[in-house]
Amino acid sequence: MSLKHKGKFTIAGLGGTFDHFHQGHEEFLKFAATAADYLIIGITTEKMLLGKPLPELIQPWHERVKQVKRFCQTNHIACEIIKLNDPYGPTIEPDTRIEALIVTEETVSGADKINAIRRGQNLSELPVHVFQMIKDERGEDLHAENIRAGLVSRSGRYFPGAIEGGLTLSAKQRKFFSEPQGKLVKAPTVRADRICLVGDYTLEAFLSFRWPYDLAIFDNQTRRGAYNSPLIAKLEIEHQVKNPAGTITSALVTLLRAWQPGTFRHVFVDGEEDLATVALVLTLPLESVIYYGQPNKGLVELKVTEKTKNRFYEALVPNLSQT
Repeated sequence: MSLKHKGKFTIAGLGGTFDHFHQGHEEFLKFAATAADYLIIGITTEKMLLGKPLPELIQPWHERVKQVKRFCQTNHIACEIIKLNDPYGPTIEPDTRIEALIVTEETVSGADKINAIRRGQNLSELPVHVFQMIKDERGEDLHAENIRAGLVSRSGRYFPGAIEGGLTLSAKQRKFFSEPQGKLVKAPTVRADRICLVGDYTLEAFLSFRWPYDLAIFDNQTRRGAYNSPLIAKLEIEHQVKNPAGTITSALVTLLRAWQPGTFRHVFVDGEEDLATVALVLTLPLESVIYYGQPNKGLVELKVTEKTKNRFYEALVPNLSQT
């Protein structure tokens, strides 16, 4: 879509992190382009990211710049991109080229501070244009921090929504998830801030080889019946949850949504834990890693990515186009 609207101002300024460039960013830039012929876009550097949720998952500055540039070029939005090392950038300079500020509902206070500083310097205030935030499927503001947290897609799809009310899988869905969803490994091959295990054999292997993990879900069962591991028997079980075979219960989903590294480590499932892998994919932050056993094949290593989340979601909520 080409934007050729003649703006009221010649040059307007805006800023943001622009992490995991999403639909809200797209609409924000389109809105800004209707207010000015040319945009000066400040993109925050690593210096300003430390207080944000999951800062380790924020994309590098050059990657965020590339995504903004690509969108602006595709939509014929004239702009330049600058590094933003503080909340003000060039907006408080006496000779700034910026004639107006474009902000979201959440950053109006930042514009107020800029104009307060300008008044203190006997400079004229800059007009402020406010953009209304795009909502996700839950009706909440679409934020990159929720994308990093693995809760929503870049278009606002709410991943846990596929399972929050509990779900009994169809035969077709069970067949889909019975296939390896990651790569088969003999030992862990990646490091991650969140390593989750599903299954007694998997947990026993990690305990035997002293491989690190953050969360383990098991049921003292194998396909052949009861499974009693002396290593697992020594563990402290912090939580127990019911989850019948072929289902993902709302109780399991609620428990996993509440989990953070260090809160609890071992969950015993009364029923069957196999589909906990599905629940983990749809609730964990990006870059988490899940290990589970594949019968007669070995250990599956599954990295939680946006692609994986969308694939799992669409297997559970059929007849949806990719968003």
